Amino acid sequence: MATNVAQHNTPITKPNISDMREAIKTIIVGNRRTEAGRLHNILSAYCPQIAVSGIAFSIIEAEKLVSRTNPGLAFMEMDFQDKDSRLLTKLSALDCNIIFTAPEQQYTLNQVPEVAIDCLHYHADIKDVTNAVSRALQMQWLKQQVHKINTPSLQTIALSNLNEIQFVHPQHIIRLEASNNYTNFFLDDGSKITVSHTLKHYEDSLAAHGFVRVHQSHIININKIRKYVKGKGGYVIMQDGECINISPNRKEYLFKSLNIT
Repeated sequence: MATNVAQHNTPITKPNISDMREAIKTIIVGNRRTEAGRLHNILSAYCPQIAVSGIAFSIIEAEKLVSRTNPGLAFMEMDFQDKDSRLLTKLSALDCNIIFTAPEQQYTLNQVPEVAIDCLHYHADIKDVTNAVSRALQMQWLKQQVHKINTPSLQTIALSNLNEIQFVHPQHIIRLEASNNYTNFFLDDGSKITVSHTLKHYEDSLAAHGFVRVHQSHIININKIRKYVKGKGGYVIMQDGECINISPNRKEYLFKSLNIT
């Protein structure tokens, strides 16, 4: 019988962001010097929790800036020349929060990449900018708490989104699925939790609990496998009925985990 979410998920309420002691290293990346300068002025004057480490106007400048500063927050123009490629990969690897900026009529909320925590229109007023920063601070605080909580000695894993942290016992997790720079957790009660970390973030910490990465986009709980179907790569059918393909280069590792010869 499925376990009720309330029995194994324990939320944490929102923090007071004034408790954060260190300013977040922040970069601004874009093509429009005037807009970047205006945003820098607002952040410097009204957001003391933010420390702007630099501004970049090209992909080469941006990559150097990221490598030099390891930012926790980045403001990036939606039409920047490399918005979907190397730079986003570098920022995601650092677990950096991203706020996109865009022309007011050019993008709707649904068109903003999932990696972003917010999107500001050009010429956004002080209130809009400070609200976006507050959202970033909230996310940063939650990530810090999760980092403290997720240790090998604990029996639960902390899963955070912008509003809360939920504590979940690994045995209740069926599988993890990548969604751009987010990860979806599918639980044995039928619920799904989406968190703002990549799949790689959880791969090592869950390995001790019987989880195996079987595909670039999937980590599975081997205790929740219903059936393995043979084939060139083969696939597994999980407890929730989902069919997960096995990458050929991960098949041997899965068999070792299942003690299959």
